[in-house]
Amino acid sequence: MLPSKKFLFLFMCLPMVMMGHPIPDIPVHGDFTKGGATVISIDVDPRCFVDDPEAIPYQTMKDLEALSAEKREELFQKAKALIAKSLELKFEPESWFLPEFEYTFANRIEGELVNPEDEFTIRATWETHLHHTNTLFNIRALETADWVIFCKNSIEGEAQTDVQILFPGEESLQVDITRVRPPGPWITLKSFFRQGFVHVLPLGLDHILFVLGIFLLSRRWKPLLLQVTMFTLAHTITLGLATLDIVNVPIKPVEIVIAASICVVALQNIFRPVYTNDRLVIIFVLGLIHGLGFASALRDLDLNPTALIAGLLGFNIGVELGQLAVLLIAWVLTLPFIQKEEYRRFIVIPVSLCITIMGAYWVIERLG
Repeated sequence: MLPSKKFLFLFMCLPMVMMGHPIPDIPVHGDFTKGGATVISIDVDPRCFVDDPEAIPYQTMKDLEALSAEKREELFQKAKALIAKSLELKFEPESWFLPEFEYTFANRIEGELVNPEDEFTIRATWETHLHHTNTLFNIRALETADWVIFCKNSIEGEAQTDVQILFPGEESLQVDITRVRPPGPWITLKSFFRQGFVHVLPLGLDHILFVLGIFLLSRRWKPLLLQVTMFTLAHTITLGLATLDIVNVPIKPVEIVIAASICVVALQNIFRPVYTNDRLVIIFVLGLIHGLGFASALRDLDLNPTALIAGLLGFNIGVELGQLAVLLIAWVLTLPFIQKEEYRRFIVIPVSLCITIMGAYWVIERLG
């Protein structure tokens, strides 16, 4: 099989197994007091149960009220099954276990479910009183987990800054639940750095295709670096503003525009394959939109300021390195095509066409 055919085959297969911006995690919150009172709560977004969670908006109280008692109970059972395959808890010196949670519908942000437009989550809650010997706590994500586990804790009502993100098969660091720890951003920065990287590679297929669209216009480093820098600057601006809730845009139209932006960049490679300053303006505007898409992975995690800054910085660095990894892989794969006409004929046009088709498919899907 020719290298070009292998390349095209890869692009045709990837959409079958990957989604655009998957929901990043299952949040687990531990609330501890020195007296032993303990509450573990887990939020499950009901969109976890569909094939493409980001293709539909958050479910609201209005949607919940339309469900029968049987459908509501079915959601609880799905959440229970998802949690059972996702994680276990441990309080030293006890063994790993999964508590018997109580399941309720709760406001995804805060407060009670009151208004029809309030977005709801399925909340699993376990309350207990620990023995005085149970001073160390940790979580492990099971190999069978479908999502990564986002772990945060509060001790004596004070949110801790050492936030961790666990991938399937990983175990968190042990937390001493008897003392409040001073702010320390490094664990959070490291966890979110990795999350930012995998949010692009391999999980962010729509972002991968957009970056490839940038790459395919020209393999010369100057225009390539100018485009990537402009894109980075733009999405860093909106990532910060949206994560800090200064800008708040509904996720569905953002995801639609992101999909459309993939088509725009790819079609430019086919019909206007010349690098101009106009291209930089287009890349900047589209970068602003992509930043809003990335922010959906951070905005709703309710971190304290220190953890939020560390998470934002780590996530953004991870995204940038993920982008550079995509560019490096693309550069290596296209090395056999030395001649400009051959490169355009066998790589630029067919791959840009595949990218356009995939972007158009996402637009139609997300409009539904």
